[in-house]
Amino acid sequence: MAFAGVIVQLRLFRFFGRKRFMNERRDKVLGRLLVVDDVEMNRDTLSRRMTRVGHRVDVAENGAKALEMIASNDYDLVFLDVMMPQMSGLEVLTRVRQEKTADELPIIMATAKSASEDIVNALNLGANDYVTKPLDFAVVRARAQTQLSLKQASASLAEANHRMKQSLEAAAKVQLANLPDKVEVDGYQFAWRFIPCDELAGDGLNIIPVDNSVVICMWDVSGHGVPAALLSVSVANLLNPGFGRSSIMMSNGWTSLKLSPPSEVARGLNQGLQMAEHGEQFLTLCYGILDATSGTFSYINAGHPNPIHLSHDGQLHVHKLTGQPVGVMEDSECRYETGQIQLVAGDRLYIYTDGFDEASNTDGNPIGVHRLQQSLLSLRHLPLDESLDEITSQLKRWQNSDRFKDDLSIIGIERRKV
Repeated sequence: MAFAGVIVQLRLFRFFGRKRFMNERRDKVLGRLLVVDDVEMNRDTLSRRMTRVGHRVDVAENGAKALEMIASNDYDLVFLDVMMPQMSGLEVLTRVRQEKTADELPIIMATAKSASEDIVNALNLGANDYVTKPLDFAVVRARAQTQLSLKQASASLAEANHRMKQSLEAAAKVQLANLPDKVEVDGYQFAWRFIPCDELAGDGLNIIPVDNSVVICMWDVSGHGVPAALLSVSVANLLNPGFGRSSIMMSNGWTSLKLSPPSEVARGLNQGLQMAEHGEQFLTLCYGILDATSGTFSYINAGHPNPIHLSHDGQLHVHKLTGQPVGVMEDSECRYETGQIQLVAGDRLYIYTDGFDEASNTDGNPIGVHRLQQSLLSLRHLPLDESLDEITSQLKRWQNSDRFKDDLSIIGIERRKV
């Protein structure tokens, strides 16, 4: 019977021992840990307990050794004793935080229950958490799990941000691919600037020679970021004559396709996007056709800033043309008035988005349309391309920053002197 009792006890020991082992293995996030303590019994006890639940654990007997090991190894978590000779845990913490952030290397400080000042100092110096001595292993384990889980989540978020940044960079390249190449039309010079305030822009522009005409268009989608950029790319695709009969820019003539009037293009764009049904986004648009022979620019202005016309004799002309932004009204209610600007030799025309006239200085005052007009007029002596660089530089000086809060786009057109 005694022998049978021993067998029963062994089986019970195996059962409950296995159950305890399995319970101690319930940690969901395992990592590589460093235990730093000058008392051998403390570091050995904690390292054995943490090893038993599945972590990989190293130990350091002083601050100097800890710094050496942290510099040469990739740890997920450090348990750091506050009270150590020669170099205290707070000194070690301070030096580690000069190289690694709390997200990169979580540190849990171990201190006496009565040392509240040490706890406050440690947290102010960048410790992630603390435990008090004598250590309660259940508490230690739970707080380790919290920090390891947070580190893992932070790493996952950083990876997601990296992938998102790569995606945004790829999308930005798509936007740039939709911009015009160098445009050459006899008797004219064209220049443009496209400056997104973020990786992606809601602005868009194009200059498209078609036979003896040049389509010039610029749009500005409300909002910023990915939603505005996606809509801007959609607009670029719709305003593409390469789609032939399916392009809203083209219509059937007697024998072949011809350019649709600007007012019809605006209405077709409003109908095609149907933004009123799918969200609150809208866009402003300046769309026109330049007759390269006569110099007549026929255009519509859908809520967009009015073009600035500088004549060859130094006069400033602002052609005011009003119209509802695209996407605000139902298609049946859309009416776009067509205006005309006559360019003669030596004249310039600037088309821009409101990022230019709404840029504010440090007092919150926008530069305004009048200052923008006068600035462009004062730059009349510069070559067209240089005038765009200089007006952009003036805007940066006005706001005392190289970074803009809104997308900026501008097109300059000059009819050359014979």
